[in-house]
Amino acid sequence: MKKSLFIKIALTAIVSTSLAGLIYDNVEASAEHKLQQEEASVKVVKEKTPKKSSIKFEEPNEVKKEAKASESVNMAASTASAEQSTVATPAPQTQASTSSSVTDSNSAATSYTTSTPQPTLQPDTMYIAGTAIAYANGGQGSGQAIIDSNPNGIISTWGGAPTQSGTDGMNTHFIGHNVGAFTCLLSVGNGSQIVVTDGNDTPTTYIVNSEATVDTNGIDLSTGQNLWSQITGTAGGERITLQTCLNSTQRLIVFAQAA
Repeated sequence: MKKSLFIKIALTAIVSTSLAGLIYDNVEASAEHKLQQEEASVKVVKEKTPKKSSIKFEEPNEVKKEAKASESVNMAASTASAEQSTVATPAPQTQASTSSSVTDSNSAATSYTTSTPQPTLQPDTMYIAGTAIAYANGGQGSGQAIIDSNPNGIISTWGGAPTQSGTDGMNTHFIGHNVGAFTCLLSVGNGSQIVVTDGNDTPTTYIVNSEATVDTNGIDLSTGQNLWSQITGTAGGERITLQTCLNSTQRLIVFAQAA
């Protein structure tokens, strides 16, 4: 009886111990299962939570265009400012080899006007087309002999007033050789200027107003008019008459009136 009770008590203890272990294992398993469920729930929540993404902000096209235009304007203004600064900066001066050529940068350069120097007029000289021809007041008495003595270097008065004067109001007739001192007469024409100085170096300007070709008696070969008096006389105001040979029978006559 006692043995049976002891066995019963022992079995009861064993069963209680087993039940207690089983309960403990179940509780522990339940706790672990609950922890796993919580971790899974947290994971699900994390996965479902949207990740923060970096958003790239794109400006509208109009804003871009305005920004680019503003940038271009600023660049152009900077370039213009730089160019203006470059232009405004004076270049360094180089010292000239001659001191008179150096110009102060703060003062205006002095301009010099050069003109062709006029030839010094000589007394008793006739100037035709840039040629200066000396003359003598030989008159009809010695004029021919004078020009024959120096055909290329001198002319002489012959008819009209024997002495040239630009103020006597008369005609003076000059003769000279061609080929020789009066060859230049072949290049003058109406409107040509002739300057004649007197013995005091006073110049008088004459303008050619007509020409004629005559024979040795002064007859105009074109009109038949006798021009002898007009050639060798003193009338007609302040004027000169110039004569040279074209050949052995023809003479070129040039008439010029005081300007």
